[in-house]
Amino acid sequence: MAKNRRKKRRKRRGGQAAAPQPPVLRPSRVAPEERPDAVVASTAAVSTTGDERPSGPGTEGTVVGTVVGVEREILWIDVGGVRSMLYASELMLGVGERPADRYAVGDRFEAFVFQMEPEPDLGAPQFSIRRASPYPEALAGLELGAEVRVTVVNTYDAGIELDVGGLRGNAFHNELPLQPGESPRQRYEPGETIEGVLVRWIDHEARDLTLSIKRNAPAYVDALRRRAVGEIVSGTVTAFWGNGGLWLDVDGLVGSVAPDELDLSDGESARERYAVGETLEGLFVWQVNHETRHLSLSL
Repeated sequence: MAKNRRKKRRKRRGGQAAAPQPPVLRPSRVAPEERPDAVVASTAAVSTTGDERPSGPGTEGTVVGTVVGVEREILWIDVGGVRSMLYASELMLGVGERPADRYAVGDRFEAFVFQMEPEPDLGAPQFSIRRASPYPEALAGLELGAEVRVTVVNTYDAGIELDVGGLRGNAFHNELPLQPGESPRQRYEPGETIEGVLVRWIDHEARDLTLSIKRNAPAYVDALRRRAVGEIVSGTVTAFWGNGGLWLDVDGLVGSVAPDELDLSDGESARERYAVGETLEGLFVWQVNHETRHLSLSL
């Protein structure tokens, strides 16, 4: 039936050329004032059903996706029939922007696949729009442990997004000097400039840049110097690694336990054994890393 309708339309057009397809958007090049409201599909809308579903590769090793849902801090996308969630920190937003200010249902864009292993709650690979930006060379110019000047782009429940000379990175909740019960939104404002922020982690393959404000404070550096390899400490679980490890708070210092340093049964995951807020005793300090300013621990 659909084929017959398409044939009739072609006959009525005669020799008229086919209508041009909407371009794949580069969100970083679209002005916020040009974005339609999130609940209305834009003029670049493309059906997410049938043969038009975008599933092929984009440029620079990216894939093409279609927006199928917009929430306050989340963008839902379809990539070749796979539905995945993009956190706002993985989008290319302007200062103070939210996903609905820039993206609309039906928009197409290029996304970088930075993790093929599905997120446990989603069962889908992890995509990023900001990491699809052509800045791997600029990322290579940064050094681990360097102190940089940053601008706060957006604040979220999980942390803050920062601009580092055109690059985008994140400082997550446990990397911020927050008081108990204080949220990133209460401490930081979009557009605010912060000096001397520590480059904590650079992953060139995943195009990931993670920063820390907490680890560059003089009191933090002094406390880290007083720690020694071989100590036995206790720590409070603050977050889970993407690959199954733990982040902990050790008397105000950041500590980590890799998956193979956890005391787990066969097939058991860290999320099944431990909980955020739980205190772990008997942690062995096997490394004091002054470059990334954290403790490597083992159970």
